[in-house]
Amino acid sequence: MKTKNTFLALSFIASSFVAFSQAPLDIQVSTFNPTCYGLNDGEVVIDISGGTQPYVINGLEISGSQFIAGTLSEGNYYFDVTDAASQMVSSDVTLVAPAQLIVQAVVSNVSTYGGANGSIDITIVNGSGTYGWYTQNGSGINSTVEDQSGLTEGIYTVAITEPNGCEISRRYVISQPANPANTFNPNINPNTQSGTTSGM
Repeated sequence: MKTKNTFLALSFIASSFVAFSQAPLDIQVSTFNPTCYGLNDGEVVIDISGGTQPYVINGLEISGSQFIAGTLSEGNYYFDVTDAASQMVSSDVTLVAPAQLIVQAVVSNVSTYGGANGSIDITIVNGSGTYGWYTQNGSGINSTVEDQSGLTEGIYTVAITEPNGCEISRRYVISQPANPANTFNPNINPNTQSGTTSGM
């Protein structure tokens, strides 16, 4: 009996030692910001170590020791990580996207019907980029130049590519005066006919 009791006591001490020597719950958080303004391709990766599986993140039980939150836009995200022994570790992360380009434009319409003196003057307030112009129904563009001149009536679109590869587009309309041949001149009176009637 004494030998049995000694064995039970040693077993209890060994199991207690294992419980207390277990590594505490810990996490390593990696963040990947959205690549462009307005995109939701950001990501947060949480690698978990220590503690006791299974792990629960924000109320969701996960399989394994890694959790990936994807398709994230710019913003603040909070994560609670809990293990089976009720240990908890939290992380508060912020994803930041590149700033939105501020594009300003001065558009000058064609001054005479059928003319080609329209222009579009582009200014980027908070960045830089390369330009790709195209038109649906106008003419006169220089496709890679920032500012355009010598344009006819039409719709013009520019794609601006930032140094980080992000791209935005803007659309502008150049108009012209109406065709004077189709304009009614109020100074011309329409033909009128008159007659006299005689009676007996």
